[in-house]
Amino acid sequence: MSNSFCSNHMPAYLALEPPEVLDALPDIEGGQNNLVPVAALTSAVRVLIPQWGNASPHLDKFDEVELMWRGGKVDALKVTGQTSDAERTLLIPSSVLTNGVHQLFYRFKAWNEIDFQNVPPIEVTIDTIAPILNAGNAQLVFPAEVIEDGVTAGYLERQENHDQVTSEVPPYIAPMPGDIIRWYLSDSQSDEHYVDELTLNIDTAVDPLPTLVYEGQVFRDSGDGRRYAHYQIQDRAGNLSLASQRIELLVEVSPIPRDLPFPKVTQASGSGSISKLDPFNAGQGITVEIPASVVLYEGEEVRVSWGVAGKVGYFLGEFSSVPADRKLNVGKDHVPQHMGKSITVKYEVKTVTGKVLPSERLTVDMGMIPRDSMQYGYCDVTQVSASRFPDAGLVVKLLTRWFLIMPGQYVNIYGRGVSATPGLADITFPVLTDFEVTQQWIDEEYITDLIVKADIMPFKVPSELTIITRFSFDGKETWTTEEGSPRSKLQLIT
Repeated sequence: MSNSFCSNHMPAYLALEPPEVLDALPDIEGGQNNLVPVAALTSAVRVLIPQWGNASPHLDKFDEVELMWRGGKVDALKVTGQTSDAERTLLIPSSVLTNGVHQLFYRFKAWNEIDFQNVPPIEVTIDTIAPILNAGNAQLVFPAEVIEDGVTAGYLERQENHDQVTSEVPPYIAPMPGDIIRWYLSDSQSDEHYVDELTLNIDTAVDPLPTLVYEGQVFRDSGDGRRYAHYQIQDRAGNLSLASQRIELLVEVSPIPRDLPFPKVTQASGSGSISKLDPFNAGQGITVEIPASVVLYEGEEVRVSWGVAGKVGYFLGEFSSVPADRKLNVGKDHVPQHMGKSITVKYEVKTVTGKVLPSERLTVDMGMIPRDSMQYGYCDVTQVSASRFPDAGLVVKLLTRWFLIMPGQYVNIYGRGVSATPGLADITFPVLTDFEVTQQWIDEEYITDLIVKADIMPFKVPSELTIITRFSFDGKETWTTEEGSPRSKLQLIT
């Protein structure tokens, strides 16, 4: 078969693609086919004819297209050669765009054929009818408690309500996928305050319709007073229903005044907002008790705060459900850091909305353990000769068994005595400086170091040396006073 024959003859029927309605919305599952939005109906609707094969190669022989709408021709095209999309875009006049589902197709006659070929039709939907709400009752349906008592802070805070008010939409005529339900909460019968919207799909465009949700914050933002809820439906084509009847709601969501008085520390003594705590009573930790007078609602959680945030020994518990005995515990590892200080303790309540409410603060004055209850550095001998001082040095021991010992504490040990230089004040020498207590030293039971001969040379002989042990329980922020620190004696002889 020659090329000239191919250029002048073609099959009786080409494989032609269906037309494309350029102004139609994309199809969705269960929705209307080729739905033209109402906004596009004010002018002619554009239809693209796909490019066909074997376009006319002659200037005087034409390919012809006739656009058919509801069985009648509404536009036509007569061209030669390859064409652009713009050239192949035909129009359906706005005057024939009536409501309903219509058949759209085109007829095609090739330049070398006598008869037109009909392309199978497609459905095009024109929808100009707005959704029709329930004629009997188009009001939103709220829970009976909300209708009777209003939207209250207590209602929103109840665990089962999740800080929300739900409402049901009455059935309406022929819901379709793509319909949009919008709901509002207004200050009057006439204004509108948009809240939210949802779009129906093939699964939700059924009775019952999806539940609408008014978040608690919507009511808090609106403030207390009488409010009016309503909804409106817009179909996928853009037709908007009438607004529903408005339903009046009494809104009283100002925060419930909460009386959260200071807690009690079980191991402490005293009344009112200041308590005294003997550290020996806190050897197993402390117990913070929420007063029985405090009203706690179902679903609320509590936690305890002990000390100052960012400081050593601070403890902030995790929120948890309210214990039956209302007692919250602080472990003993958060106790010694506060010896000799005044600290604050409080509890916090987290409402079901997530708001954290602090209680009043209790001040706890925590004593320091007396020095005779502390361990101290000492030598195995009570006297040492300056002239026959041990070459290996004199061992100083500290028993790691003091009250509430734990890693992270620090020790200073130093000696104090009379200077050999007349007229000078007492002088000191270091034994241990800023020594950190670790678990290893606790396990070994002793911390040891040496006094060497050079340490005692500046001291008067004979005289008495005082070995002083000072502790820091709060990461070297503070130290026990010299007066309040334990000590041992060492006689220095000739």
